Amino acid sequence: MIAADVTVVVCTRGRPAELLRCLRSLRCAAAAVAAVVVVDDGSEVPVAEALRDALDPHGLPPIRW
Repeated sequence: MIAADVTVVVCTRGRPAELLRCLRSLRCAAAAVAAVVVVDDGSEVPVAEALRDALDPHGLPPIRW
């Protein structure tokens, strides 16, 4: 098994559907990803709020907003 030693940084602005798809795709690499940092560059509706109900964190590394 691969040790989790990579932090993924995702930058976004006003594209919650694309961000959701990106975060879901990280499940495939979850064994190698220690954490995910999402940088929201001024979305009108903060992406953390927009994805609160849509994102199932099961199988994902910890996400910091």
